[in-house]
Amino acid sequence: MTLMDPLLLNLLAAAERGEKCPPLVVVTGTWVIQGALVGTTAFLEASQMHVYDKLIRLWGSAERKNPMSPEDAAQIAGQRLAPLGIPGGAGSPSLSLIEVTLTGVKTLSVPAMRVPLAAIDAWWVTDHALEKQQPVAERGSEARGGGGVSVGVAFDF
Repeated sequence: MTLMDPLLLNLLAAAERGEKCPPLVVVTGTWVIQGALVGTTAFLEASQMHVYDKLIRLWGSAERKNPMSPEDAAQIAGQRLAPLGIPGGAGSPSLSLIEVTLTGVKTLSVPAMRVPLAAIDAWWVTDHALEKQQPVAERGSEARGGGGVSVGVAFDF
């Protein structure tokens, strides 16, 4: 059994109680995930709101022959997320995040996501910044490899 970080468990419990938590950054494998930590109910609400907004955007416009009403969109959004069930119950503890940015090979914006605590390699609640790299010429003997080749072709039309 893996021991969970007690500070992270404290944050998770506070979020589930509805308390305001600091923005959270977690590292899972090759992803850096930034988001607002919320309780499971707020995660489900944010997910449902995103589905609702997408339905209204796609099917609710007045220009459509039969636009979807906001009431119908809300009902469909609720039906699509109903299989998730009611918050609570057994399972591995997970963070619920909203307004998420995932950074890895690509950067993704996600309205709401869950991250199992067991998948977290590192985490922090403070800001971070990318360090500015020195140009290769200034690094001297520290610079290894990094060469590149450029090839161009031009056609006259």
